[in-house]
Amino acid sequence: MYVFFKMKGEMNMNIQVKFRNIKKSSGAIKRVSKRLVLALAFARAQDAIQSVTIIVSNVNGPKGGVDKLCRLLIKSDHLPDIVITENQANIRTAVDRCIARARQTLFRKLKQNKQSLQKRVKLLHFLPAGDDNMAYPNT
Repeated sequence: MYVFFKMKGEMNMNIQVKFRNIKKSSGAIKRVSKRLVLALAFARAQDAIQSVTIIVSNVNGPKGGVDKLCRLLIKSDHLPDIVITENQANIRTAVDRCIARARQTLFRKLKQNKQSLQKRVKLLHFLPAGDDNMAYPNT
């Protein structure tokens, strides 16, 4: 069974929740999307996110074991895609850990991006004003 759910969050990001080989309910879909929106809103990263896709699946079927898979994909305009995968015995644990890891990774990538931008701006201040040949002395 493959279920697709798409919503436009309060923020400017598209959220897609997909279930594979798992009995779904509207409550489960709302719970997953609500946790996702809250986690990313508190990271203050909602402006950087274009879309989020979360796929929850049961790998082994009814056999049991550590077979609940949660895969989360975050797409952004100015960052590389973030893909997090988590395997757990419980669906709720898999979703929670996957969202927590995605939030942590997104926050780290945004911080790295901000630091590299600040370094580039500092380098621009060292260039002499009006003399473009000084930036490339061998040309």
